[in-house]
Amino acid sequence: MTGSPIVGRVGRDASTAEFLDGTASGVLLLQECLRCGGIDEPQSGQCGRCGSTERRRRPAAGRATVVSWSVLHSRSEEGIVRIPIAIGELEEGPWWWS
Repeated sequence: MTGSPIVGRVGRDASTAEFLDGTASGVLLLQECLRCGGIDEPQSGQCGRCGSTERRRRPAAGRATVVSWSVLHSRSEEGIVRIPIAIGELEEGPWWWS
């Protein structure tokens, strides 16, 4: 497979409603495995440690270590647009792109 997938807007449905409600109230919800306690990113379908699909959402602690960062530059009708981006390793383990 060549190229990279295009990431678009996340639509609201039964699988995203709880996550979107959490972010709307300022809470990042991660996936916690009910079998082994492993923590994964919000969109994971199964545990990265044991493979279980028995999951629940839990709030992230709110702390992370910056792994990398950059500023993207783009031209628009208004001039140069600068978009800061960062990758952080959450205290719970998963990485988050912002």
